[in-house]
Amino acid sequence: MQWRNRVNVNSQLADLLDEMVNENVRSRPTSAAIILKRLTKINQPSSSSLSTNWQKFLTQVAHQWQVLLQGLEQAFGNFGKTIRKLILWIFKTIYKIFTACLSTIWAMLLAGLGAGVGTIFGFILAYHTSLGVKIAEFLSTQLPELTQNSQSLGGAEMLLFATAGLGTAFGITVSGCFAQRRRLFVTSSMGIISYAFSWLLWRVISANGDRGEGLVAAVAIGVFLLALSIGFRSHHIVYAVIGGFGAAMGFATLLLLEFPTTALQFSNSPTLSELSLPIAFFSSVGMFMSFWFSVSYYLIVPGLKFLGWR
Repeated sequence: MQWRNRVNVNSQLADLLDEMVNENVRSRPTSAAIILKRLTKINQPSSSSLSTNWQKFLTQVAHQWQVLLQGLEQAFGNFGKTIRKLILWIFKTIYKIFTACLSTIWAMLLAGLGAGVGTIFGFILAYHTSLGVKIAEFLSTQLPELTQNSQSLGGAEMLLFATAGLGTAFGITVSGCFAQRRRLFVTSSMGIISYAFSWLLWRVISANGDRGEGLVAAVAIGVFLLALSIGFRSHHIVYAVIGGFGAAMGFATLLLLEFPTTALQFSNSPTLSELSLPIAFFSSVGMFMSFWFSVSYYLIVPGLKFLGWR
């Protein structure tokens, strides 16, 4: 009766066979109909198992599809966040560029306006008061080689440079576009000194060479010295070098465009109508200076800080 370990049949069929030959008659199937029903049921597992396997396959497919959808949703969500961050960064960059341009224009306008007002004020002091004559007498005593045959003109020119430097320094300080310390007295005083020294340099160079080259050198030195006193938060030498070189190159470009080197020469009895060229000269220097200060403030100095130069 131990037969099941010797053949390979369906376990349900083996159970039915064991029941049919059971020692206890009452435990056997009571009729052929019951046996037939059991055999019919045993014959169906292949189809039911196929259905079960198919259902498992569909479940796995649905699960994988759900995972795929979640992955796509997360990917598109991350992509959307990246796009939003990129758009926000673009708008912030455009805003910073826009505000930097406005600040640069504002600083250039105030510097040019200050230089123009200072030039007019200096012209009045130099040619309509006795101050220009007194300065000329002092210069003829201290520096006779620079004032030969033009004592009064030398004093007037120096006064004109000094007041233009005062106005330029005042305009840049009032603008406050470069996060500088607003030290009006110190900056204005240095504006007078730096421009007066640039006039002295111009006279020395012009005595032995071209007036245009002398003006370019005077612009570079004047702006360089003035930048050291403006009160920038850091990198003072960088501002001074870039500002001086840039302003000098800007004015040199004007000379190439035939800006007259006689802009600061006046007649014996000058009138206000002769002020247009001097105002244009000092205002352009102030605007060039402000522009290159802005380039240094928004581009060069941040780049140097990024590279580690604190």
